[in-house]
Amino acid sequence: MLIGPPLNGSTTEKPLIKKGCANNLCSYACKPSIRVNTNATVTGTKKLLFPQASIIGPRNLVITGRSIADRTCALRGVVKFTNLREQGTKKNGDTWIAQIDPDLRDPVVRTPLCFPMATIIFHAGVVINQEAKEIESLVAIQIEPHGRIRVITEIGKNSNSSATLYLRLDGITYHPLMKYVVTPNKCVPYCFDESKHVQTTSMQSGTGCSKYCTPSELNPVTRKKLNCRCDMIKRLECWARGNKNSIRCGQFKKLMGIRMAAGTNTSNSSYANAKCALTCARQLANL
Repeated sequence: MLIGPPLNGSTTEKPLIKKGCANNLCSYACKPSIRVNTNATVTGTKKLLFPQASIIGPRNLVITGRSIADRTCALRGVVKFTNLREQGTKKNGDTWIAQIDPDLRDPVVRTPLCFPMATIIFHAGVVINQEAKEIESLVAIQIEPHGRIRVITEIGKNSNSSATLYLRLDGITYHPLMKYVVTPNKCVPYCFDESKHVQTTSMQSGTGCSKYCTPSELNPVTRKKLNCRCDMIKRLECWARGNKNSIRCGQFKKLMGIRMAAGTNTSNSSYANAKCALTCARQLANL
């Protein structure tokens, strides 16, 4: 699978996205019939959570891989970032964001194509406009599990406008699903976007949570920990859809690995798979 803009310099764009996912015959990416409501507001205010003018779609994305296990996403070109002006988050009150199109989804499992399962940090170049080639300075950007791309360093006074910021994203390449080197033992969720100007505990459109861990389980008879170690990941991404502000969340879970506890007599992976398959299935269902 390959999604991206024409590579031959042609200005004629062919449709890369099919709308509707009634079956698995959708090629490339799948646009759901009920789209994300980009006009959804923060509960109790008139503020938008979605950067309308900073949506990253096929023109700025190259995607390869037919499943999330082997998918690679590459950002390219210049993207205009939107200033949300979240008071109190930075000294100058600015928060610059863009959003990977949440309607670009896997045609089979319906999960977003390029939302990472964990936060990833890259460098991007500040330019003066969409056509500029010269990079003025570098900033750090953070790609979050709900597809939000956030500038996490201060923007200097040489930024081209108080309302817009142009960043060149060429060279940013990542796998949305990557296996951790060390899996945490505690199953603690990390949630985004925790905007400080939103004084509400309600779930908002454009938010999500993820956790990657190895749950522990006790033997109900001996009350000792089982020797099975099941590494797994879970991600929620929540959006308002259609013309409503009500929130619907998509869920993705995956078993990343099965192993035996340290000190167990065997470390054979086949033995672990046979011994722990049922335990891991139960833990994944309960995650």
